[in-house]
Amino acid sequence: MIPQDPLVWLLVFLRISAMLAIFPIFSSTNFPVQLRIALGALLAYFTAATLPAVVTVDLRLNTPRYASLPNIMKAKKKEIAMKAV
Repeated sequence: MIPQDPLVWLLVFLRISAMLAIFPIFSSTNFPVQLRIALGALLAYFTAATLPAVVTVDLRLNTPRYASLPNIMKAKKKEIAMKAV
């Protein structure tokens, strides 16, 4: 339930705090600033935990990486260490 990324929580907190600041009910002097901040933090805490994880993908994800000829020759000469089990 805890958000994994603090940046995601901060962005959600800023958006919710901005909404609370412009709502006519919460923007009046009836609600102190500390209460609005606490309410925004609480709503951001529970909202950020339900967001999906962000996964980034590179364009070269599906292209194979071929070994170069010098690296193949180096691998041929390298000994494989045998370990007893």
